[in-house]
Amino acid sequence: RARQMGDVTIMGLMSGLRLTKTKKGDRMAICQLDDFEGSVEGLIFPEAYKQCGMRLKDDESFLVRGKLEAKDDDERPRLIVSDLTQLDSALRMMARSIRVRVDLGVLPETALAGVKRVLSNHPGETAVSLEIHRPAEFAALVRVDDKLRVKLTADLVHNLETVTGSGTVRLSRSV
Repeated sequence: RARQMGDVTIMGLMSGLRLTKTKKGDRMAICQLDDFEGSVEGLIFPEAYKQCGMRLKDDESFLVRGKLEAKDDDERPRLIVSDLTQLDSALRMMARSIRVRVDLGVLPETALAGVKRVLSNHPGETAVSLEIHRPAEFAALVRVDDKLRVKLTADLVHNLETVTGSGTVRLSRSV
């Protein structure tokens, strides 16, 4: 008998995707979901598969909801997937703005121009704020002009963090 461990929502990279069928012949999928904390086996049973089967891809990031369960205390938990959304879509649905930290004590003076260039290449509806820091001199929170609103994608976050450093982009549900 499986032991329910509770509802979870994780963001992870899908790998090892295997499409299969149940004993009744219904389509389902088994995969591995990896994040910075570890990995978990994901089971996507027919009901959930009908809703998201066409979107399943290896090496794609997803926001996944489901229930963790284990058959006994020694078994690694498995995630019974109830819903999954590609990360780009999930980010756009949840975030209303982004905040980018620019540390001028570490980054070159050209960093702000680099940030502006990245923002200009991703036009959209999401508001942007910059936290600009120069240690021992000033810290400022600047709301970027509406002309530089962005389309929030994983590519945008990656490009910004290439300029400003890993972990410098935060998503917010408030404007």
